[in-house]
Formats: sequence, structure tokens, C-alpha cells
Amino acid sequence: MFKKYLPNITVLLALALSSVITWAAPVPLNNPLGLAVDPAGNLYVANFFGNAINIYNSAYTPVSAITAGIAGPQAVAVDQFDNTYVANINGGNITKYDADGQSKAVLPFAITPRSIAVDGIGNLYVAASSGNVDIYDTTQLTMGAFSSIPAYQDGDIITAVAVSGPLVYTAEGYPGRPDFHPNISVVAYNILQTLENVGIDIIATKYFQISYNPRLLHSNNQKYSSITDYYGYPMGVTGDQAGNSWTADVTNNQIWTTLIPARPKVLINLAYRPGGIALDSLRKRLFVSDPDHNSIHVYNPMTGKERRLIF
Repeated sequence: MFKKYLPNITVLLALALSSVITWAAPVPLNNPLGLAVDPAGNLYVANFFGNAINIYNSAYTPVSAITAGIAGPQAVAVDQFDNTYVANINGGNITKYDADGQSKAVLPFAITPRSIAVDGIGNLYVAASSGNVDIYDTTQLTMGAFSSIPAYQDGDIITAVAVSGPLVYTAEGYPGRPDFHPNISVVAYNILQTLENVGIDIIATKYFQISYNPRLLHSNNQKYSSITDYYGYPMGVTGDQAGNSWTADVTNNQIWTTLIPARPKVLINLAYRPGGIALDSLRKRLFVSDPDHNSIHVYNPMTGKERRLIF
């Protein structure tokens, strides 16, 4: 697979002669936003002003990029078959690319989604302009959403979505009126339960709910008292298969974490605005994009200690 390794002379010659493979050379980071990690540990970066999806291998080496059809990418997702999904703000669409970098499907949007994620059973989750997360079949992107997940709190807008194993994470806030719902809520759903009743009662199969609202902290239906007021706006969310979550708060420039069954806490105070967040749980890496300095920070997801800086 060309994108996983640095190309040798044979590969370079094949790329020069082929009109099918659409991988390009890495593009310098320019306002990096959404992030995704595949099972092999490769990092995908929505390089907004670079109009590219930059791809780094597990050793942090830039190996290639997707540029064809990319126009202001805000979010990126990748599935276990190496299909890549890109939300283009300037293009007004979500485009699906196969493992060879070829565009396979385009889903148009009047307002480009803020965040996207994909699970292991063929579902694409889209944080839509409606404030909900709409769900699409990854093989039939143009056929329309077959179900949706509403915001947990009335009036909130889901701004970020992520998937880990059977869990779908959503993060919501109310960016228009910070005095209305000045908290960030993170909700996790078990898709193995939820998808049995798709289109009927998706919210009823809620796995557990976590809220950073100081008046309501839930985890696995057990209430915790608050020790920290938390007001912010979620720019990104990620989580693992155990229900532990990490949220990028762009209002306060912080990374919050909830490690079950502990209370939510600030894990990292950032010196920049977080543009996106992604977890590589196997290798214990937490990636946070830094659009202010055109870089990607790599942290220990448990301690918050910085491990690496990628330019």
C-alpha cells in the first residue's frame, strides 16, 4: 500500500506512469484541523489551507498526501479497509477515497459538516449543520441519512463525533449563546445495541452519558459531584473502547479527559487553539493539531506529557 511506506524507485516510477493512483507528495502543514488514526498507527491530517490530507506513518514520517478533489478539508476519517473520508468546506461535500487514493463517492452538503467518523460495520457519522449526527451507509453515500443521533441537551449542537470499537462519542455545546448551555457534554452510544433499532429509537439505547456541566456529572449512570466549573466549546472528541474520552476545548485551550469511573478533569493546558484530536490507544498516543503554529502535538493520553512535535 503506497501510503504506508516511503516509496522506492519502483514505486516512484509506477506513480509517474499511472493515472489511477492519486497519492501526492506531502504538503507543508497550513492550518491543520481534523485528525484520524488508522489501525496501523498512520496519522491523517486535514491540512486546511494546504488543500490536502497529509499522511504520516507510525514513526511520524510524512509519507504521502491526498490532494485530488480536496478543497479546504475540515475533518477526516479512515476505516479498516483504508478508505478515507474527507469533509471539504470549500468543496461543500464529503468525499470517499479508496485505498489507492481514488475518489469513489461524493456526498454534497449545503453546509459542510464539522466532524465525521466511521465505524467497523459500514456506517459514516456526520456532525451535520442541523446539530445532530446523521448516519450514512459508507457504500451508498448519496442515498441520504438513514438515521440520526440528536443532541443530548435541548438547544445544543453536536460539533464533534468519534468512533472506537462499538462506541460512538459525540461532543456538544452551544456556540451561538454561551450563556444558554455553557457546558460541554460528551455522550457515548453502544452501536452494537443501537443499530438493532436504527430509525426507531436510537436515543433509547444510550450506553452512558458524561457531562462536564458542574451540576450534572454522570458516568455509567453513577452521579459524581463537581470540583471544577467547566465552560467551553468542543472542537473535537476522541475515545477508546473502554469508555474513556478526551475532548479538545477551543474556548479555554484545554484537553479534558474522563477516565471511567473518575470525574472529568483538565489533562493538558495548551498554549494554542486545538484544531482537532485523535487517539491511538494501541500505542498510547494522543494527537492534537495546532493550527496556530502549523504543527501536530503528540501526548501521553494518561499523563498529558508531550512526547513529540510534528511539523
